[in-house]
Amino acid sequence: MRHHKPVELITTTSTVEGIEIESYQGVVSHQIVIGANLFKDVFSSFRDVFGGAAKGYQKELEKWKRVGISELEKKAINKSANGIIGLNMDFESVSGGNKSMFMISLSGTAVQLKRSESYLKETTSRNIEIDRLDYLVKKKELELELKNKSPKTIVADDIKNYKNHDIDADDVIFSMVINEELSYLESYFDEIVYYFQDKSHRLIDQFLSSEKFREDYEIRHLINHYGDPCLYDFLEEIQWFNFSVLKSLLKSNNHDVLQKALHLLKLNKSNYKLSDAKELLELASSIDEAYSIYPVREKKQKTLGKDKIGWRCVRCDSFQEESFSKCTKCGANIYGIKVDKITPDEISKKYRLMAEAIQEAVG
Repeated sequence: MRHHKPVELITTTSTVEGIEIESYQGVVSHQIVIGANLFKDVFSSFRDVFGGAAKGYQKELEKWKRVGISELEKKAINKSANGIIGLNMDFESVSGGNKSMFMISLSGTAVQLKRSESYLKETTSRNIEIDRLDYLVKKKELELELKNKSPKTIVADDIKNYKNHDIDADDVIFSMVINEELSYLESYFDEIVYYFQDKSHRLIDQFLSSEKFREDYEIRHLINHYGDPCLYDFLEEIQWFNFSVLKSLLKSNNHDVLQKALHLLKLNKSNYKLSDAKELLELASSIDEAYSIYPVREKKQKTLGKDKIGWRCVRCDSFQEESFSKCTKCGANIYGIKVDKITPDEISKKYRLMAEAIQEAVG
């Protein structure tokens, strides 16, 4: 696993004496929404102490500011930066649906810093605030506990703590995602999605490219028509999309794999760049080629009269007359999918239109 250097400096200013900015790595931002009831509880806890409510309120804000800054640090590290300049924090009240919330918005510019020798000497004797020390101690405690944790012993608060303290629990949390009982996704869906937001999709790419997903992972675990959270819902929430993985799945001659790929092709990236136009066109061509084998045509010999020409349902293996667009036994279409909206033709057409729009918009 590749380890990046930690963020060594966060400042509200655009420059720092004794430090040279080698490169600007882009803007990083993060928002935290907190229920207003949280502050109501803080006030009620301190209402019998003079000045206590204000102190409790301030302490709670400071805690969430640290969480937000930790998220900014992580995003800066992902951009290969070791500093954040121009840090800005905004606090505002948000209301909607008869609910009041409080939002903290943080932003800054991720940079690669080159520090002078004098600055290095100066910073060796810097102090650490008690809040920061508490955070680091808590992080070490969680890291030690994680070594003895398994999916069965992890609860919702554990997942949030791993995220808030920037702890690498990817392997154990992702094992909860792909657990075929789906019980972890059902119980901790929001927490798991929160944990994987803005994280690398390396483990997901590896799993979707694996033989386990192709051969053993049942399609009912990928897509659930009964409303319970499933792998597809998780991938949609974290906005997973990988051209290489999808094209690799489309090269399969296995009907089950192609059905899984068809569901994954409904997903979207959060944003597209000019080079994605070419990728979309290539993916559209891969779709056309992969699903050209459907319907699986077959001639059924009859003892008397003419042979009957039709197609074989890849879902239930029943023979269907050529004029039928759906299987009369299981209701699946010619691709073995029960949902009519999922057709390779429509997805291929959509990708070509998207590629054209991208070229016009940013070309």
